[in-house]
Order: sequence, then C-alpha cells, then structure tokens
Amino acid sequence: MKQWRDKSIHGPEESSGHINASNLGKRDSRGTCLSHSDRGLKIETTPEAIAISVRVQCKSSRSKVVGIQGRYLKVKVNSPPIEGRANRECLHVLARWLGVRSSQLAIIRGQSSRLKVVKVAGNPVELKEKLRARITPQIH
Repeated sequence: MKQWRDKSIHGPEESSGHINASNLGKRDSRGTCLSHSDRGLKIETTPEAIAISVRVQCKSSRSKVVGIQGRYLKVKVNSPPIEGRANRECLHVLARWLGVRSSQLAIIRGQSSRLKVVKVAGNPVELKEKLRARITPQIH
C-alpha cells in the first residue's frame, strides 16, 4: 500500500504522520486527523501522485466542479449513483477540469459514498499548481 504524506493545498505545514487508503480519516496518536487539514482543500502526496478529497452531488442539472466546500472539492454530476455511472462521470469531470487524461484518475476510497478520495497520477508539484490555478480565482 502506498504511503501518503499529509499536506494541505492552502497551508505550508506538513503533518509528520503517514497515511494510506486504509487509514484515511482516522486519527494519529496525538489525536490529529490524518486526512484533513484545518485550512482549505486536503491534498495528500506521493512521489508519483496526489490524492484529493472530493464530495460528489449526483443528479445535478449540469456536470461541473463547483469549488471548495469545507475540506472537499465539490463536484456536481448529472448521472445517478447507479452501477458506477456517477463515479465514472465524476472522474471524467475532474480530468477535464484538471487538464489531464481520465486514465490518470482513480477512486481509492468511497466507491459507494458521496465523499471520495481520488488519486491523480502524475507529477505532484505540477498537479498541485494546476489545482491552485483553478481554485484561487474561486476563493478571491
């Protein structure tokens, strides 16, 4: 299982805990939540990918990335949550929004939940810059 470093997109701080897909959302020995920061969207990194916390709203009138909602990137999809259609559309919308191929994205947690963790393969520094560029205009 790959180890993910805990890091926020809006904060320079870095947690000392390592997390993986099986312990996302759990707390370390100090009581610090491993999957979320107190400020902004939660991004976890490895040398070859990043993981983004995503909140999906199904059966929306339009499929689009809305922006940050709490610690999650909110994505609206037109598809209903039946037979993985909403998951596939969520990955497609995120790929188009980030400017990467759909094959670079995978859901690593939350297949049947509206709260998901999506892994984006690629250079973490470049991917974080793309995220910052897309999110910053929505914040200010």
